[in-house]
Amino acid sequence: MKQFIIENFVNAKKLAVINSGRFEKIIIESNFSNNRINNIYRAKIVKKIPSMDAVFIDYGGENNGFLKLENLNKLEALYPNSSLNIGDNVMVQLIKEEKGLKRAKFSTDISIQGRYVVLVSNGEKILFSSKIKSSHERNRLGSIVEEIISELNVKSGFIIRTESIGLEKDRLKKDIEKVCKEYADIQRLYEQKFEPECIFSSGGEILKFIEFNFGDNVEKIVCSFEGSFAKDEIFLEDIKNIVRGDGRENLTKIVKLSGVDVFELYGINNMLKKYKARKIWMDKGAYIVIDKTEAMTVVDVNSGRNIGTGDYENAILNINLSAASEISDQIMVRDISGIILVDFIDMKKEENREKIIDEMNRKFGCDDRKSKIHGFTKLGLLEISRM
Repeated sequence: MKQFIIENFVNAKKLAVINSGRFEKIIIESNFSNNRINNIYRAKIVKKIPSMDAVFIDYGGENNGFLKLENLNKLEALYPNSSLNIGDNVMVQLIKEEKGLKRAKFSTDISIQGRYVVLVSNGEKILFSSKIKSSHERNRLGSIVEEIISELNVKSGFIIRTESIGLEKDRLKKDIEKVCKEYADIQRLYEQKFEPECIFSSGGEILKFIEFNFGDNVEKIVCSFEGSFAKDEIFLEDIKNIVRGDGRENLTKIVKLSGVDVFELYGINNMLKKYKARKIWMDKGAYIVIDKTEAMTVVDVNSGRNIGTGDYENAILNINLSAASEISDQIMVRDISGIILVDFIDMKKEENREKIIDEMNRKFGCDDRKSKIHGFTKLGLLEISRM
């Protein structure tokens, strides 16, 4: 069973996920950050850049944003009375924050994320998460979603998320109805507004995580507050609204604490130590070292005091298998992305290298982000990429 442990202090909120006594994930969300990714805006075109098939847009921010018009035909279908000239309005979603001299980047492909599906405004097809491997399950889910779309007379496309595996029609329909209503509300608000501004906020990362991951497998949600503030009560009420959606009886799973170091109380601070260290010790004296450079993350596996007994190749394989499991956990908890190179202890047999790849693929099967094991290079390094 899982526990969601939340520490809500003045500067930041922290959510730790404990699964059967084992640390699984942490989310840190600054109370002063201005993370606007996936926010939706009513924007106005202020300048056209024909050479780049793009425009600058006023979205209500301090600087104008950048919008590529690769899907111009779709846009003209959405806005039939407009050729999208200067002064025209357009609905956009933020996909990349402004950084330095680079403007914020937007898209007209509006997506609304639900627990089991993602609505894609400009889409017409049903797509699937790459982690849904079974063709039988894809066909089953695709047929159910097609039936629901027909019943609801929905024109948008959908991405079926990994979390939908095994679900029946009623739960999928409820989620599709929810995202369709959200999108209809956004469209209505877009029509009511006159000036460039945000018309939909994606909300905090912690609340989104609870919304998409709360279920029967969650034993309790512990919320610890530093003091007693109105904003804390609002945050707690948001959590209650989420769990109430799965039945009012779930409200008993929420535990509120005040003035308590909840991360210390539940031993989370000790669990976090190995996810901050450069060197991580494993069983029997073996260890791994994680170094992050500007271009990539490099992980080195060392046998240390673990020299094993008996067959050398098997001893090395066992160390590498333990390291593969630990490295996968470290990557997901630390949220390491980009290019990752792992220098395992050299193995002579190709079948043993395949066992290492299989173990990492198994561990990454529950990863929220898209990860890919590319195999061993000629230098014997395992190559991994993660979104």
